[in-house]
Amino acid sequence: MLVGVIQSTRIQELTLTGDDTEDLRERLAAQVPDGWVVTDSPITKTKQVPSLSMAAKLAHWGDLAEVEGESIDAVRAVVPDGYRLILVRRH
Repeated sequence: MLVGVIQSTRIQELTLTGDDTEDLRERLAAQVPDGWVVTDSPITKTKQVPSLSMAAKLAHWGDLAEVEGESIDAVRAVVPDGYRLILVRRH
């Protein structure tokens, strides 16, 4: 029997606009839910007002679970949508 450890692959995108980079970073930090991490947050200049735009990507990596199977293919087959297989060990 093999045991696979799976991890959530849920992502969320968030767009913020403003005129100050520090303000954008503070507003982003205030909106990140518990258990989520910011994976990318580039700031670009726009030709409009407000003059800056931040397109942040958040990921929820906290959800770990285990799945079982008789073979590696069987373990892979039971990984649900929204999760990825990160480790396989013998039980």
